[in-house]
Amino acid sequence: KGTGLPSGTLYPILLRLEGAGWLKSCWEKGDPTELGRPPRRFYNTTAKGAAHAREAAQKLVGVVGKLAAT
Repeated sequence: KGTGLPSGTLYPILLRLEGAGWLKSCWEKGDPTELGRPPRRFYNTTAKGAAHAREAAQKLVGVVGKLAAT
């Protein structure tokens, strides 16, 4: 919900990131009938994904700095 993207957009992205080893996922524990809803899938960043995210953030900071200087 926070991204504003429809599920048909978001989930293929998450699947690609998981396939690349940047994310790992697991299903929520619990009985869907007890939860009163379908189970949720939880995603966590892997060490590889965190390293790529840090690198991308550093590049973005550099680009923003260059734009601010102009």
